[in-house]
Formats: sequence, C-alpha cells, structure tokens
Amino acid sequence: GLFGKVATQFTISATGRVQSAKVTQTTLKNKEVERCITAKIRTWKFPKPKGGGIVIVKYPFILKTAG
Repeated sequence: GLFGKVATQFTISATGRVQSAKVTQTTLKNKEVERCITAKIRTWKFPKPKGGGIVIVKYPFILKTAG
C-alpha cells in the first residue's frame, strides 16, 4: 500500500509556466514517487498571473490505498 501526504511548493512564472517545484514535507517516504510528482508539476501550464509577477503555490497531495 502506497499512501501518505506529499506537500509540495511550486512557482508559477509570469508566462504561466511552472519554473520550480519541490517537496516540502512527506509522510510517503518514497523518493521515486515524490520525484515523479514534482516532475509532472513542472510540465503544467497555468493562465498568466494577473498584473505579471510570479505566484507561489503550496499544495498537498493525499495518496490513499483504493478499495
């Protein structure tokens, strides 16, 4: 069973692209899955932030065993 919380922080640039992503806290204790999550976040595209600048997002992923 793979389960736990992976708290992430990522930065959205003025273009809407994610310029950085990292794990800030985890109870998952699975480096491969944590790297996969941050790698996927780096591929995301958001609308450009209003007024320019950057947006810092803190987001937790909660993983549970299904069934």
